[in-house]
Amino acid sequence: MESYYKTLFFDFDGTIHDSIHVYYPAFIKAYSYLALNGLVEPRDFTKKEVSKWLGYNSVEMWKAFLPDCPPFHQEEARTIIGKEMQLRLENGDGVLYDGAIETLKYLKDKGYTLVFLSNCGEVTMQTAAKVFHLDQYFDRFECSAQHGQMPKWKILKHMLFDFEREMAIIGDRFHDMEAGFLNDITTIGCSYGYGHIDELHQANKIITSISQLKSIF
Repeated sequence: MESYYKTLFFDFDGTIHDSIHVYYPAFIKAYSYLALNGLVEPRDFTKKEVSKWLGYNSVEMWKAFLPDCPPFHQEEARTIIGKEMQLRLENGDGVLYDGAIETLKYLKDKGYTLVFLSNCGEVTMQTAAKVFHLDQYFDRFECSAQHGQMPKWKILKHMLFDFEREMAIIGDRFHDMEAGFLNDITTIGCSYGYGHIDELHQANKIITSISQLKSIF
């Protein structure tokens, strides 16, 4: 495969970053804010319940999770999550999947163009890039917040002519599979991430660890 592929688009949460370590406490803090304001009933959440929202952009997540919540409070909750994730990343609470950095370095050294393409917030993207030194590996960083929360497949469509073909996209959620399928590029599904395995039915290949990319490319 290596002789054909030039550009690799990477999702971040659930693909490179085991995000639940910073997202879960941020989500709980935002939910507590909503409960204190009488907008929801106080309750406990498991990490598994919360992890289902990883991979969504923040607007679609809150519309799906609490569609009747007033827009002002949805925005406040989004802000709380973003700030808390930034703080926890800066404090060293973020965790990358085993082999992530080694795999990115391997691909970079092989000459692939690596593109960060995530539904995360812009501050989260910038903070993660700084904390994990991701600019050593990625040639470009893009997230949905920079594009008005545009669906990932549309962002990718607008980027295609900026990079060499052939291309592949690597991710763990249906957003990533949809982006690859609708743009006619190879999709690699990450079964170790936060999506249900059924979300990866459009994948051309499924991997169980990020390190397996070294045997593909």
